[in-house]
Amino acid sequence: VISAEDEEQLFNDPSLVIRRRKVGALLDILQRTGVKGYTAFLESLELDYPQLYSRITGKEPNKTFSILIDTAGESGLTQFLMSELSRLQRMLQNERQRRQQACSAIKDQEACSRQQQLRDREIKKLTERVQKFREERERLSEEVKQLRDHNYSLMADINALSQERSNALLANRDLQIEVERLKLRAESQTRLLRRRTLRPLQESRSLALPMETFFHPNRLEEKQEEKKRRRSRRRKKRRRSRRRRKRRRSRRRSRRRKKRRRKRGGGETGDPAAAEGESSCSSDEPPHYGGGGGGGGGGGGGGGGGVEEKRRRRGEEEKRRSRGEEEEGRSRGGEGGGGR
Repeated sequence: VISAEDEEQLFNDPSLVIRRRKVGALLDILQRTGVKGYTAFLESLELDYPQLYSRITGKEPNKTFSILIDTAGESGLTQFLMSELSRLQRMLQNERQRRQQACSAIKDQEACSRQQQLRDREIKKLTERVQKFREERERLSEEVKQLRDHNYSLMADINALSQERSNALLANRDLQIEVERLKLRAESQTRLLRRRTLRPLQESRSLALPMETFFHPNRLEEKQEEKKRRRSRRRKKRRRSRRRRKRRRSRRRSRRRKKRRRKRGGGETGDPAAAEGESSCSSDEPPHYGGGGGGGGGGGGGGGGGVEEKRRRRGEEEKRRSRGEEEEGRSRGGEGGGGR
């Protein structure tokens, strides 16, 4: 296929020092030769590089030489090469599609595996939570059992305490009945003793009664009259004290009112001294306590001071009288008790 000139050009040309250029020149030479060059190239591949030959052609190398170059011309070789190239391109496209499908399938599988891992993690977490819930349930069931036992023990204690309480109430009731019985017995005994002790006294009084009735026939009536007198005196004292209190209250109120009027009159007229003198003369000085007649503001003030002193003396005298009456009542009450 390769002539001597082509071989000399390949090995001696200074421009074909690089291997890639040598390969390109060799391919150009094979393309010029046609089918013979293609067959020679495939045969050389089959002999030297069987794996590459199987990858390109898809056939196993049989290491048999063909005489394609001799039988067919250059046109047949180019046609054969083009068909093989298109076939190889289709195979490459199919391989790429398969690879893409495989990659997509791998991606889907990875996504599914990730989802499965997430599900496994969630399932693991849920199983852990379920285990915790079971442990918590067991613990709570144990606590419930303990509380139930404690409740039963408390109920037993409550029943025992209620029984003791009922027994104590019954005992208390029995004791109260016994106390009442003893009280009645003591009262009956005291009555009997009183009767026994009072009989000789009644007999002695019955013996002394005729003398008392002879000398003092109306002793009881006198005592009753004395009691009535004391009651009437007490009532009179109470009435007097009430009247005195009312009078004092009325006097205090009248004084307060007069003071207010004086203040108001002094503020309105502008002559407080004259207003105070007139009001004191007109209000505080009675007709029978003459303190100077019509002596103006100063005389009226002096008369008012004398009235206040006389009222104070009267109050002291009334207090002394009430104390004396109370002492007399007490002494009479003591005499009445001694007579009884």
